[in-house]
Amino acid sequence: MKDWNEGSVWMLNAELCGDNEQWLKYTRCVIWREIDPVAVMKTLIARLYRKRHNISISEFLDLDRKINIFGYIECCYEPFHLTGEEGILNELEEYCRARLA
Repeated sequence: MKDWNEGSVWMLNAELCGDNEQWLKYTRCVIWREIDPVAVMKTLIARLYRKRHNISISEFLDLDRKINIFGYIECCYEPFHLTGEEGILNELEEYCRARLA
């Protein structure tokens, strides 16, 4: 695994999610100088979901607090890392509809 340092992880998060202090703290994923692949997937999927639904970081985090989106992504990490972005987003949207119904 690449030797990641804290600065590179913060830069990765800033690039993926925008320079938002709250978001960067929420998705920080430095563990003994390695990136947590689940945390990176959460960040990537959150960004794709926010872009598709044109919602802010705060709106996404509110939705996560209501229906635990990040927990769902973590539980589905294994199948998700073998699935394309469109399939992941479709699955996540089904999850959200079911939980919000």
